[in-house]
Amino acid sequence: MRTMDDVERYLGLSGHPFEKVGDGTWVTRIHPADAALVVQWEAPVVVFRLKVMPVPAAGRDAFFAHLLELNATGLAHGAFGLENGSVVLVDALEAENLDANEFTATIDSFELALDQHMATLAKFAR
Repeated sequence: MRTMDDVERYLGLSGHPFEKVGDGTWVTRIHPADAALVVQWEAPVVVFRLKVMPVPAAGRDAFFAHLLELNATGLAHGAFGLENGSVVLVDALEAENLDANEFTATIDSFELALDQHMATLAKFAR
């Protein structure tokens, strides 16, 4: 079973700056746009959560349909969701056998999702 120390070590290996903001909670900065990715130890899983943008006021049906399509075809790890009026990107990995490659792959996937999809998602906010 992995521990919080392993998660912190994996964050260090990821090459992204990070800080511990609470017991079992870290914030790391990822590209593009220096986005704040929250990593939480919630045994038996490690949860990754990134606030992407506010939910747009207009065109919500088309926006939500687009998010669902991205969940089905546009993401390697994680899924888009809604939380407190914001779009979030989330993933949860089992802590028991978590390794550095799997951990980094989730971070890389979040960066790729932002890079590939932010411009399109932002158009809905206009």
